[in-house]
Amino acid sequence: MLLQLDPSKVTKEHLRVLQQMIERDPMHDHHEQEKEMIWQLRHECREHFPQSLPKLLTCVHWANRIDVAIVSHRHCLWCRRWPRAGDRKRANLLASSLARVVPGSV
Repeated sequence: MLLQLDPSKVTKEHLRVLQQMIERDPMHDHHEQEKEMIWQLRHECREHFPQSLPKLLTCVHWANRIDVAIVSHRHCLWCRRWPRAGDRKRANLLASSLARVVPGSV
């Protein structure tokens, strides 16, 4: 991990930078440190930037079982609680992300 953010110490500046990263062109490839920041601020993404789910899924460490469990709709409520994303859309986003990493997983 490149960055450790205490969730209780997230500032307006963190949110401003997060918003800038989320609003970049979807084809923009983020640097690892940016991906790490987006991942670490995933709860803020859900709360403040619900449109960021597709970008957030590109920041998941798919080789890390804990990270996969966090976003897996079977293992926790986290993804199901995502606002403004229908069940089908969430399932499609998650399935396409998993399929890239774990062939035959969907």
